Amino acid sequence: MAAESSVIVEILAERIETGTWPEVTPEALNTAAAALETGSDARFVEFGDWRGAYNRP
Repeated sequence: MAAESSVIVEILAERIETGTWPEVTPEALNTAAAALETGSDARFVEFGDWRGAYNRP
């Protein structure tokens, strides 16, 4: 969880500073989170068919 939260804050800061979104694919986010070395694993996934398995998105 720490890796996911930290990378999202960094992505938002980059968006504010540059005015454009960096790459935000699950692969890019997982790579960025791993580079932070927070000690936790990021698990960003593609938004897809799993939506029907839960009672809310």
